[in-house]
Amino acid sequence: MRQLKKNKKKQTSALLIPAALTSFFAGITEPIDFTYLFAAPVLWIIYSLLSATMNTIMFSFGVVGNFIFGSIDMAAENWIPLWANHWQTFLVQFTIGIIFAILTFFIFKFMIVKFDYATPGREKDDEDVHLLNKKEYQAKKESAAGATTTAQLSKKEKETDPYVERATAFLDLLGGSSNIKELSSCATRLRVTVADPNKMGSDAQFKAAKAVNVVHHGKAIQVIVGLDVAQVLEAMQELRKQDNKQD
Repeated sequence: MRQLKKNKKKQTSALLIPAALTSFFAGITEPIDFTYLFAAPVLWIIYSLLSATMNTIMFSFGVVGNFIFGSIDMAAENWIPLWANHWQTFLVQFTIGIIFAILTFFIFKFMIVKFDYATPGREKDDEDVHLLNKKEYQAKKESAAGATTTAQLSKKEKETDPYVERATAFLDLLGGSSNIKELSSCATRLRVTVADPNKMGSDAQFKAAKAVNVVHHGKAIQVIVGLDVAQVLEAMQELRKQDNKQD
């Protein structure tokens, strides 16, 4: 939280605080785990090693019990019913836990600043703050691993043809040619049916690529382009033909 960009603190706090509380009380860590696994895998590995070390030390000090889930479950099954006879053990658990929490904080702070990891709240200004679940993580990995359509055109062509430039950007932000099932247009909008909405870029990225706005209806997407939508559509269709030939 201390390393967030100033212009994203409010938005990121609204996501991270509920996620952190849910993780602490209920033990549901998936959104945080997969977000860090995608943004900074090294931090996820370090966290795993720290957790394993902490659990090993606790066990060596005699801290045993059902501590799989969140603090509510731990309290109900361990701390409350067993406190009278095992309070010393639980104090040891709390002490070790606090030490490792402080250690994790300083290690993460150092790593994030040192290597400038794009953790939540530190993304580019044109990217939305978002926590990932498992499905979204897998979709983003597949999208990042796939070849982008920008390789189909020379740099000079993209710079001299604004329609091709926007078409290339929109095609990438829609998840690539393989993610598009139907593509057409009306007076001012691209009408698109995508296979997986999770592979799409953020609304902010579309706007940075000169879209007016994006309308979402499940897998049906409308990209508001403007009166030159026909030219952008034509360029996108040509790019898709090139992608299909290469496949």
